[in-house]
Amino acid sequence: MNAEAAATFNPESTPVNGKPRTKAESHIGEKYGRLLISGLCDPIKNEDRVAICLCDCGKEQRTRLAPILAGRVKSCGCLSRELTIDRNISTAKHGMWKSVEFKTWGSMLARCYNANTQKFHLYGGRGITVCDRWRTSFSEFFKDVGMRPSSKHSLDRFPNKDGNYEPENCRWATDEEQNRNRSVNVNVTFNGETMCASEWDAKLGFGHGVTSMRIGRGWTVERALTQKPRRSPSPKVVS
Repeated sequence: MNAEAAATFNPESTPVNGKPRTKAESHIGEKYGRLLISGLCDPIKNEDRVAICLCDCGKEQRTRLAPILAGRVKSCGCLSRELTIDRNISTAKHGMWKSVEFKTWGSMLARCYNANTQKFHLYGGRGITVCDRWRTSFSEFFKDVGMRPSSKHSLDRFPNKDGNYEPENCRWATDEEQNRNRSVNVNVTFNGETMCASEWDAKLGFGHGVTSMRIGRGWTVERALTQKPRRSPSPKVVS
């Protein structure tokens, strides 16, 4: 199918082999990113359907239908090449390609968009994305987050730990600060003062996790914060 035919393509008036359209066939004529789905290949055993697509650049592409519908495939590959060229130009301009900040930016993109990355299922696999401003430009990312304050800091999504990577939801933070942002950490109010459980542990001299453990067991806040932890008895010295 050429570009002119694609522009006038009407899927609703196009039967498939004279039979009612299947769910997969209903996507024929739809456009996702730069790809216009013009047809489908016959499935092989239990494999996903393969779509025949026409890309905006004019190239015909055959690829699995599911990644197209999920938004993971948006072009024949031309979009990725263009973004790579733009990143290379940006990198050459800022001269920071060996910096921690640049490596952090690259790791962020990989976690969200590279299905072969070890932790992809915790990020991109859960629908977490990077805003367009950062995804296409390291310079914009660096402009927003700045230099890493110290070797103890790493990029943290805050205040929404389950949110996307974007200027309003990212900061440099230490491990301690990030632990306070975990969804399992709870805020505890006592005598008009509110802190997360780990902060109460530190203030009261408790071991890490004592406060959250007690509250999880059903203790009242007053008992959890005022009862001193039992100390293990000192071993007897045998002379």
